[in-house]
Amino acid sequence: MLAQNLVKRGFAVQELHWEPCHARVPDNVPAKPDLIIADLDCLMEDRWAAVTRLDRYFPSVPVVVLDYDRPDAGRLQAWRPYRFLRKPLGVRDLVGLVDELTAPGERP
Repeated sequence: MLAQNLVKRGFAVQELHWEPCHARVPDNVPAKPDLIIADLDCLMEDRWAAVTRLDRYFPSVPVVVLDYDRPDAGRLQAWRPYRFLRKPLGVRDLVGLVDELTAPGERP
């Protein structure tokens, strides 16, 4: 449903069925994506390692992490410019953040 809403708003969306908590990056990942939205669904002890792994794969790409748990303030600071949205989330929350991160001059 989130992908459909982003497409309706003019974003090109490529959905990948990849679990960054455990699996290596798939071969069909775009070389230079404009934005990554990672919907994490793994055990708590693996989640934050997945964020570190995403940073290794996409060092200069804005990343929005969707998760049921919000990281503590220290992790939020360490993982900047990553952004976190807590699930369940509203489409407006995600679209607003995507608009913000893809606005001209907002890329890290």
